[in-house]
Amino acid sequence: MRLAKQVGVDLRQTYVRVGKLALIKHQRYAHAKQFKRANRALRKLKTYLGRTIRDIARHVAGDAELAAIFKWPLYQASAMLEQRPRHRGRKIWSLHAPEVECIGKGKAHAPYEFGVKVSLATTLERSKVASSPCTQNEFLNETLFTSLAQARVDLKNGAATTISSGSFFASAG
Repeated sequence: MRLAKQVGVDLRQTYVRVGKLALIKHQRYAHAKQFKRANRALRKLKTYLGRTIRDIARHVAGDAELAAIFKWPLYQASAMLEQRPRHRGRKIWSLHAPEVECIGKGKAHAPYEFGVKVSLATTLERSKVASSPCTQNEFLNETLFTSLAQARVDLKNGAATTISSGSFFASAG
């Protein structure tokens, strides 16, 4: 909506005020474990989002310049609207950092973490560090061999004697 205002697209309704209230209600109900009410507020939010997407798409339909400006935000919004909680595949977890993934930690107190999984490897003297992002949500033992192979290539000194290597989470936000 901010982008539409900057570009000069006049929307039927912006839903800024009522959308903010619906988001607050959803968060409040979910915190109080009133999930039916929280889902009702979430449905209302998704309705507002769908209406806004269709309204912007109507304004953009004839103009190639506006279509180029709104291409990525409309894709993100429609992908967020269509994604379901338990469906497999790529989801959008963060609008400002699209590379963020949900990483299952397997711990009871903090089962999930959001960020980018990164493998780090150092030489025996700890003078050089090699890092590589993990593209899939792999287990630590699966990323160890690929990160060591990548570290050998990056460091160009046969870092077969890495003393410490592991995967870390670079959290976004």
